Amino acid sequence: MNLESILKFHFPKSPRLSDESRGTSPDALNTTDALTAAGMAQSRVALGYSAFLGKMELSQTEKHRAVVLLTERLRAMAKDYEYVMELEENRRNDLIILVAVFAFRDYCQSAATEKVCPKCGGNGLLPHPCCEYTSTVCSRCNGKGYVKNHCQRCKGRGEIPDKAASEAAEMPVFKTCQHCGGRGYSRFPVDLVRQAVNQLVFPVSQSTWWKKYRVFYEDAIAELFKEEARAESEIKRVTRGE
Repeated sequence: MNLESILKFHFPKSPRLSDESRGTSPDALNTTDALTAAGMAQSRVALGYSAFLGKMELSQTEKHRAVVLLTERLRAMAKDYEYVMELEENRRNDLIILVAVFAFRDYCQSAATEKVCPKCGGNGLLPHPCCEYTSTVCSRCNGKGYVKNHCQRCKGRGEIPDKAASEAAEMPVFKTCQHCGGRGYSRFPVDLVRQAVNQLVFPVSQSTWWKKYRVFYEDAIAELFKEEARAESEIKRVTRGE
C-alpha cells in the first residue's frame, strides 16, 4: 500500500451491490488495518504524512499541521544557515514562519492547480480594442478569471516531441520540456516570496535574496518532498508487516 491508497479510506464509499464474492486473501487489508497502518506511519513521519494529505486537499487541518511541523523543522535546520542565525530572534522567527507557508504552497503546486489568469488579471474580461466602453471575454481563460497551472508548452506532460530525433529514428521520440524542467507545471514565483519578506519581515534586495535566503527557501521545499518520500516508504513498510 502507498500513500495515495490511504486517501480512499478517508472518504465514505457507496455500497457495492453485486453478487460477486469478496476477496478472501489473508494479505488483503480492510479499513481498520489501513487506518491503523496510517496512524503508525503518521506517528513516525508526521511531517511527510500531513504534508501529503494537505497537498491532496484532505482537510485544512492537515495543511495547518504540515505548516506548523515544517516551521519546527526549519527552526532546527536554521543553525546550519549562518545568515539566518545572524538575524534578530524576532525577525528570524518571522522569516521561518513565512518561508514555511510559502514552501508548503510551492510543494502543493501541480498541473491541476488553478491560478489567476495572467492575461486578464482574474477579471475574465479585457478592454475592447475598438471601443473603450465595452469589454471582450478573455480568450485565455474564457471569462473564468483563472487557468490551470500546467506548462503551456508541454500541457502538463513534462516532455515534448523531439522532431530531429523522431525523424532520425522514424518513430516518436520525446525529450524533457525545457520550459518547465520536466515538472509539467509552473512553480510558485520565487520573487513573490522575496517581496513578502521585504514587506512583512525585513528589507531584502533581490541580489541578497538570491545569494542567501533563497537557498533556505529551496531547502525547505526539498525537505517536504524528502519527508513525503519517507512517509511513502514507512506506509509500505508498515503494511508489509516489517
